[in-house]
Amino acid sequence: LTGEVKWKLPKMEPKPLVAVPQFEKDRVVFLASEDATTNLVGNTALKLFTGFGGSEGRGEVELFCVQISTGKLLWKNKVPEDVQFFQHASAGESQSGVTVTYDLSGFYPPKIVGDDLFVPYSGMARYDMNTGKRVWKKEYNTGYGELQLTEADFQLDDKQLYVTQRGDIRAINRETGKYT
Repeated sequence: LTGEVKWKLPKMEPKPLVAVPQFEKDRVVFLASEDATTNLVGNTALKLFTGFGGSEGRGEVELFCVQISTGKLLWKNKVPEDVQFFQHASAGESQSGVTVTYDLSGFYPPKIVGDDLFVPYSGMARYDMNTGKRVWKKEYNTGYGELQLTEADFQLDDKQLYVTQRGDIRAINRETGKYT
């Protein structure tokens, strides 16, 4: 490694939130969202923090797969359901402003195994790493209300993945997405 820049990822819109590399196959998946950061002023921020804002804190997430060696976009896909974001607040650029950052830190990151991408938001979904198409989706509660990361990170073996759901351990068939 020389430190020489081989390529630069152009400014990604929407904002990248998570990067999941698969070095052995020369690719990286980015999860990104336009809904990731919002600048708020005054009572709007208070309304959002106290949970009275309706669908605030949820947003669309897109998947981008990029070839590491060239920077070429291999595929792009949208997660069909809105994802619940974790909210962080900080002082804004003015005295009356508040910056609320939405991100996916309330969840464990996706995992790539072979040609499968497992995405653990609002349940579990399996995507084909060659095409970006979703193979299956298993919906279940991932946490307790506003609390995330209250469940263990999912684990995989050669046939199943294991998730915790409100204190129970469940096995999901990796091929079909059905409980076993």
